[in-house]
Amino acid sequence: MSRVDVVVPSYNYSHYLRGCVESLFDQEGVDVRVLIIDDASTDDTPAQAAQLLIEYPGLEYRRHPRNIGHIATYNEGLLEWAAAPYVLLISADDLLAPGALRRAVEQMDRHYSIGMVCGMALLFESWEHIARAPIAKSSGSAAEPDTKIFPTDQFLRRCVQGNPIATPTVVVRTELQRSVGPYARELPHSGDMEMWMRFAVRGEIAVTRFVQAYKRLHTGNMSKGYYALHDLRQRFEAIEYRCARDADTYARYGLSREYVHRSMAEEALWVAYGFFDVGERAAIRDCLQFALEVWPSIAKSTTWRRMQLKLRLGPRLTGRLRSIATVFRQSPGAQTILDPRLGPRPGTIQGWWPEHLDSSVAQ
Repeated sequence: MSRVDVVVPSYNYSHYLRGCVESLFDQEGVDVRVLIIDDASTDDTPAQAAQLLIEYPGLEYRRHPRNIGHIATYNEGLLEWAAAPYVLLISADDLLAPGALRRAVEQMDRHYSIGMVCGMALLFESWEHIARAPIAKSSGSAAEPDTKIFPTDQFLRRCVQGNPIATPTVVVRTELQRSVGPYARELPHSGDMEMWMRFAVRGEIAVTRFVQAYKRLHTGNMSKGYYALHDLRQRFEAIEYRCARDADTYARYGLSREYVHRSMAEEALWVAYGFFDVGERAAIRDCLQFALEVWPSIAKSTTWRRMQLKLRLGPRLTGRLRSIATVFRQSPGAQTILDPRLGPRPGTIQGWWPEHLDSSVAQ
């Protein structure tokens, strides 16, 4: 039976801790060991953990004497504690879906070239959202595989468009995690995607179409309230950080500096169109400034000139330009953003199942 170590960083999440731990020890077909790392919580986490330690022999608990932050906590668990062949990092407020670990490790047991397996995450605020989640059911056919391999170049390009992976679904070979090193302290909000980029050039990344985790949305989420441009800036910093450290490698996979900067500038302009539709003029200016910073040549584009015209005319006189904006939104690479002020919504699925990949893993 394959062994999996699970790292559960927790800070003031005592009221969620039991649900998370139960979802981990309910996993079938794997031998699970769990470490809760309490980053100096001020709630009753120690008392909750003490009770869970009695109930689950495979559970361990550490408490920091002072708060050191989530990045240092991640690295402590992943690099200093994890010893099983596979490791998972999951926040104390999230839950693992039934069968998630078995589905992941079966693929890595069969195919040593796979260094990491991820899947879909259901975003939830209540148990009602989880009750409506799709039930994992294998198709068992070559025409409709349950697992696919991301071609490295396609995966890295997809990172430019947005983080394609939901963190609580990721199961990694522990030796691969050790070889790529720690999470970057410089990237507190986008270190996960920078980590996936490191994995992508060191081993194959496989994705399963099933819901592997339930990711909680609540007022305590660090990402709550970030609008689209903030997310874009964080993503840009992560890609710049990684490419700056190994430019030649990532350029070989299509992530040249020109491609990244042009793509990010074009997305910022697209987000500006979304902010125009909801009347957020300050956000529009921020988007345009960011676009110019990363790719000054965007000022020569037709879409830039159209935006300048819309700004001069104002909302009341731009009705005739709606068709132009619609055409722009349907252009290759354009994202579907109904309102760029809104964050993730409960009941939706996070993750990327690439429909047009021919590469698949044997079932």
